[in-house]
Order: sequence, then structure tokens, then C-alpha cells
Amino acid sequence: MVKSKEDILKDLMNMSEVQYKEFHSSLSPETDMILGVRVPIIREYAKTFIKDGEWQENYKNIGNDYNEEKILKGIIIGSAKMKPEERLKYLEEFVPTINSWSSCDITCGTLKFAKKEQELVWNFLEKYINSEKEFEVRFAIVMYLSYFINDEYVYKVLDKMDNVSRREYYVRMAVAWAISAVIAKFPEIGIKYLKENKKLEDSVYNSAIQKAIDSFRVSDRDKDKLRKLRRKKLQ
Repeated sequence: MVKSKEDILKDLMNMSEVQYKEFHSSLSPETDMILGVRVPIIREYAKTFIKDGEWQENYKNIGNDYNEEKILKGIIIGSAKMKPEERLKYLEEFVPTINSWSSCDITCGTLKFAKKEQELVWNFLEKYINSEKEFEVRFAIVMYLSYFINDEYVYKVLDKMDNVSRREYYVRMAVAWAISAVIAKFPEIGIKYLKENKKLEDSVYNSAIQKAIDSFRVSDRDKDKLRKLRRKKLQ
């Protein structure tokens, strides 16, 4: 069943919760366009479009105003059956509309095809890691940390982190998150990287260490090593 833009927005509004809107809004000061729909509910709603075989038509009728609309689009792009090249075409249209950490990160978490299409996706991300837009850069970084921290790409990911030129908050925090993810999976590589690093600004460097220390995937022994690597904050 094909729904109009108005009907899709009405459905999302009916799924919203006032308290959750307040909670999510407090975590997302970068956007005030939040309805307050929980992500699992959006995922279930996306499934109704995908199952009926008319998801392409419904996708065209999803708006771009509200955060939940963008999350819905991202989930559909990642979940619907299509060839990798087609998925990338949808992403090319969609990624420039991302304007929140949640629509960015939830979309990235759904793009599991990247596990099998490593070279294709890595090359696709090149234009975003070098973008002038904060959330396009974050999109690339979250994709790296989600799908490319492996034997083949780990050093390439760290090299990308060294050369991120944007300094916006959500970019810097994504860089720190990516480095902590490397430490969690490849502790020797990650800790050596920090010991030798001269490029990261202190706030990102220390945030990466703190995120790794907070991770249950990092051993107590490695956490002790990391504590000794903290840079002193300027007074």
C-alpha cells in the first residue's frame, strides 16, 4: 500500500511519546525537529514498507523535515533488498540531508552490506570523509568504525582519523569513538598509535582514551596503560 507524505508523517506522529521526545531532544541539541518516536518502533514501521513490495514508492513520500523521517529513510536504505550499487545511489541522495548524530549513526548501523562490499564502500566514503559538512564527515567515520576495523583496513582507518580536517563537535567525538574501537579490537595497534601520535588535538586524544577506558571490551591491564598516556589539559 502506497502512503502519501501526509499519511506517513501522521503515522509517525501517532507513534510519538511526549516524554521520549523530551528525552531525545535533551540528547540532540543539534536539531529541534524531533517527534519522539522510539527507534525500535521506527524499525517495525519500516518493515511494513519493505514487506509489501512497494517500498520505493513509499520511500519517495517520506519527508525530510523531522529526525524520525530521516531515521526511517536510513533504515529502509539499509534493510530493503537491492544491489549494492543501487543502495549507494540512495545513500548519495540521502547522506547530505543528515543533520543529527542519531539519524547518522542509526543509518550506519543498518548498512550491514558494507561487510561484504568493503572496497566498494570504502571508495564511496572518500568524498564524505573529505566533505565540508559536519555530518557527512561523521557518516564516513561511523561507517569506518562500524565495518572497517579489521586486519585489512585498521591502519587505513587510523590514517583517516589523523587527517580529518573538520573540528565540529560531532566529528571530533566520532574520531575519538573510532580510535577507542580500534583499541578495543586491536589493543596493541591502538595503544601504539596513541603513544606515537602527534596530530590529534588533546581533547580528541583524551576523549579516545576515556571512551576506551569506559569500554567493557578493553582489559583492565590495557586501561592502566591508557591512563598513563593521558595528555595534561591546558590550564
